[in-house]
Amino acid sequence: MSCLFFANRVRKNQSTIPTLILWILFCIAVLLIGFFPHLTDPIANFFGLQRGLDFVVILGFAFCIYVIFKLYVKVDNMNQDISELVRQIAIEREKFESLNKDNDIEE
Repeated sequence: MSCLFFANRVRKNQSTIPTLILWILFCIAVLLIGFFPHLTDPIANFFGLQRGLDFVVILGFAFCIYVIFKLYVKVDNMNQDISELVRQIAIEREKFESLNKDNDIEE
């Protein structure tokens, strides 16, 4: 379903082909792990876990924390950019109003 969503976004030029390819690979990986959960057992054993699905769940939590952190950083940067933009607009507006007052006095 998500692959169709991103294919539609690529068709509308709202997303890129590399993003679509990434989502297709992710969907294939999820399907493989869903149908063949024993494929992750060797990786889990390497990390000292009993079952491969335990490893997948832990990896999912770690990925979610990473994504939340990245989104927080982006939102914080955007907040700072907006604050700076508002300051600049306020300064420009004050300059403009000051010039208008000076022109009104001269007339």
